[in-house]
Amino acid sequence: MVIEAQRGFTLIELLVVIAIISFLASIVMVSLDSARGKARNAKRNSDIIQLYATFQLGYDANGAYPSTDGAWACVSYACYGSWSPFVPIAAVDNFLSPYIKKPSYPAIGGEGGYVYNSSWSAAGWVAGAYFSWLNDPGGNCGQGVQYSSSESYTQCMLKID
Repeated sequence: MVIEAQRGFTLIELLVVIAIISFLASIVMVSLDSARGKARNAKRNSDIIQLYATFQLGYDANGAYPSTDGAWACVSYACYGSWSPFVPIAAVDNFLSPYIKKPSYPAIGGEGGYVYNSSWSAAGWVAGAYFSWLNDPGGNCGQGVQYSSSESYTQCMLKID
């Protein structure tokens, strides 16, 4: 009587297959992370355009933009990290409330938000009312202009008046 040997995979073969699958999964995750960053930037740029349109509606109804007395006001649902000192200003919230609810902001490593200043000025910039926000590193600013950048973010500005 002849006994047949059972056929199966060796431990080495299983480990090689697992290593190949892990490598392929890591490549997919890296490409998905890039796509997620682009999607977050697109949402931020879209939110700014919505805020811009809302401010134009408010301007048409009131004849002026709300004053922030030179301070930056948080116009997103919340501002995070080093942007958390930018708090909501009641006059700005009242200006927005008939038209839009505050958009949420996809934070970058716990940083950022959408902020508004009715009378901002800096060297090389025309004084006026501006929005500012952060995009993921290397992200474009849509209709806005890049103000600064680092390996952590791209800061965007949009003049609204």
